[in-house]
Amino acid sequence: MFYEPVIQGKILIAFFGELIIRTEKNTGIGIMDEQDIKNIQAMIRHITKSRWLGEDKSKLAKMEDKYIFDIVKMEELAKELGYSGFEFYNNGKPHWGYKWHVQQHLLMAGIKPEKVQKYTYLFNAFGHSVSDLTPSSLVTPMGYFVFKA
Repeated sequence: MFYEPVIQGKILIAFFGELIIRTEKNTGIGIMDEQDIKNIQAMIRHITKSRWLGEDKSKLAKMEDKYIFDIVKMEELAKELGYSGFEFYNNGKPHWGYKWHVQQHLLMAGIKPEKVQKYTYLFNAFGHSVSDLTPSSLVTPMGYFVFKA
């Protein structure tokens, strides 16, 4: 059993980060400064690293947080390795909770929560429209992977 980042949860963090960047660029609203934008871009790049990094083991070796795991791929790996079962535990689908998760990720990227507050309308739009339609496998950004012997 281990507790790790999960792509099915991190993907919305990257999506909201991209929405914030595009809002800034298209409206000139000026909530985020140039450094904030760079920090958000770095966060997005980190989350989506599997897309641009591929199987480059030498680059992976240099990264502190090497992997963001895919629940489906981990279940396939458990079968492939001969485990009798696999389970994933998480807080589930955070219908209204992505604002908190995005805010925490941006805080780690050096962006103050007051700035993120200005984008509450994005999280509300998500909650009032597509949140209920997203698959149940869309979960919070961290979870427990359990390989059963």
